Amino acid sequence: MVFEKDVSLKDYTTFKIGGRADYFFSPSDLEELKGCFEFIHGEKLPFFVLGGGSNILVSDDGFRGVVVYTGRLNEISVSSSKEGGISLNVGAGSSVKDLVIFSAGNGFSGLEEFYGLPGTVGGATFMNARCYGKEFSDVVSEVVAFDTFKKDVKVLKRDEIFLGYKKTIFQRNVNLFIFEVRFSLKIGKKKKIFEKMNHFIKDRELKGQFLYPNAGCIFKNNREFGEPTGVILERVGLKGVKRGGVKFFEKHANFIVNFDNGRAEDVLYLINMAKDVVYKKFKFSLEEEIGFLGFK
Repeated sequence: MVFEKDVSLKDYTTFKIGGRADYFFSPSDLEELKGCFEFIHGEKLPFFVLGGGSNILVSDDGFRGVVVYTGRLNEISVSSSKEGGISLNVGAGSSVKDLVIFSAGNGFSGLEEFYGLPGTVGGATFMNARCYGKEFSDVVSEVVAFDTFKKDVKVLKRDEIFLGYKKTIFQRNVNLFIFEVRFSLKIGKKKKIFEKMNHFIKDRELKGQFLYPNAGCIFKNNREFGEPTGVILERVGLKGVKRGGVKFFEKHANFIVNFDNGRAEDVLYLINMAKDVVYKKFKFSLEEEIGFLGFK
């Protein structure tokens, strides 16, 4: 198991922003994971589970606690197959990119819309990630979770996990550590699978999603409002607005991008500005999609 002290979290986030963590664990199996939490509970320290760091803003002051990094929990295997279908067991720390490429290379269909989605399988499951009209709940069948409080392993079914649009049981119960995610996919033709993947990655490139460090969409979409949040932010004139080294992206106003060594305090300023401006104009409260670590 990798165990370090005083680790910079900046390079572990897609925003490339953030201070240092007091402790940093990187387990490679269930026994090492259990050891992490024996230390955490024994020392009575706060903890945070970090995957690909793609949907989070880390404070400039860092985190006074333990970061449990899932990057080494990254095995992908075929668990069973039947006519027309396939089941995969995927470590929570596997990148979504690696999972999609593995599936496509084997002719497994169902994940094409997620090609280009940053972060890990565990993080995408935690958030019930949604891309191009498809959600993780559409392809996840079960999750193997370690209960860090009760110290046992649970297998949760799809209906127990997903509670709605970008809402899951894991957001409500921080003691449930996503260890492995099981997928139910279909057998398809490789050519068609790769064609779909290329379509979605090109769309992301046209939208400039890979030009600057960012955390993806800052705010959730609210279907009752009737317009995507990016359109709302553009309508109130926030597209391109800067603070320090960060700004609302000109190509997609629901992205805040780090174009010049930005700081977390500047991102937070823009987030609060957007919430204030949108509420004053529409009496509508924006809800953050990203998570926050280390803020008081």
